Amino acid sequence: MLKTLYITYDGLLDPLGQTQILPYLEGLAAQHGHRFVILSFEKAARWADVARRQALIEHLQRHNVVWLPLSYHQRPTLPATLYDLMLGLWMATIAVRRYRIQALHIRSTVPLTLGLLLKRWFKLPLLFDLRGFWADERADLGMPRTGLLYRLLKKLEQTGLNQAEQIVTLTKQSLSYLAEHSHNSQIANKTSVIPCAANLQRWQRDEQARTRIRHELGWQTKQVVVYSGSLGGGYRSADLAECFATWLQSEPDLRWLVLSNQDPQPLINALQHLNVPAESYTIRSVASNDVAQWLSVADVAISLITPSYAKIASSPTKFGEYLACGLPIFSNAGIGDSEELFAQAVAIEIADFNRAAYQAAWQSYQALRQQPDLGQRCRDFAEREFDLASAIERYAACYRELER
Repeated sequence: MLKTLYITYDGLLDPLGQTQILPYLEGLAAQHGHRFVILSFEKAARWADVARRQALIEHLQRHNVVWLPLSYHQRPTLPATLYDLMLGLWMATIAVRRYRIQALHIRSTVPLTLGLLLKRWFKLPLLFDLRGFWADERADLGMPRTGLLYRLLKKLEQTGLNQAEQIVTLTKQSLSYLAEHSHNSQIANKTSVIPCAANLQRWQRDEQARTRIRHELGWQTKQVVVYSGSLGGGYRSADLAECFATWLQSEPDLRWLVLSNQDPQPLINALQHLNVPAESYTIRSVASNDVAQWLSVADVAISLITPSYAKIASSPTKFGEYLACGLPIFSNAGIGDSEELFAQAVAIEIADFNRAAYQAAWQSYQALRQQPDLGQRCRDFAEREFDLASAIERYAACYRELER
């Protein structure tokens, strides 16, 4: 059992913190006796929600987790990040001494700076939770790959890969990259693949909710496609709109359910530009605890993400959630281990972002949906690859290696 300092540049009050940090750590604590001190950087808008913040504090106290929140500063980008890291290093140094920390768990590349320094100063074992190719993700957003900052970030990443006792990556596709960039062909021996997982007791098909919500929408006999998550940017809202418009031309009874807490107007504008009737879709902002019920309304799900080199290390959370609810997925290639989903016939590849590819994918789906075991096969795949309980056990194996 280890007393571990977990450092994340994401906030525990963020949705990601709620779904992709706390459930793992709580499982490791409850099932394996590990104890945690969490250092996080919280965004001002979420920190200002006093009721939610207090609820989280009480929740962590019940789980015997020490929380050390710092403020996240966004602009100007580089000075703000350096300021955050300096404060983080000061706080982390105090925490290591005060709480007699025995191991470090660092989430992503930015706080790796702190992890490497603490490892050197205090001789602590380090788990580097890679979470994707962070520098390359920034480059996809416009940071020059020829610039000094990119080169420094890649050097930091390479150092972390070489010095960490344990590494966690999200996809099988990323393993060859890790060997290449660490210049260590044996790196797989200390690397575990743990994709973004979901609590499958929560994420499952709800037939009663399906009947109720379909009746409320007037979609009792309709075929329904669902999209859940962020809109815009790399999530290709305009292409999602064109894809649905293409399918609607040949399937006029098709309906589209969009679940997102972001501004829907750009998507609505795109649909209107394509002359998609308003009655053929609905966009809803749904509480996180209710999303599984709304996913149950659908027959198939969709995800379109801009592919890039960095995306081979990406594990979209929505994949596990869709499959757990028995939904096959329309997806483009080049996103994490999507090729495995295609090979297992729980996803349909959209080969390009154009109408011909959208129509071809729809025709492929028509054959797939005739298979009576499709929903159960999707659920079975989620249980094998995306189950939170399994992810916790994989992390526990990493921690056993840190204890050696």
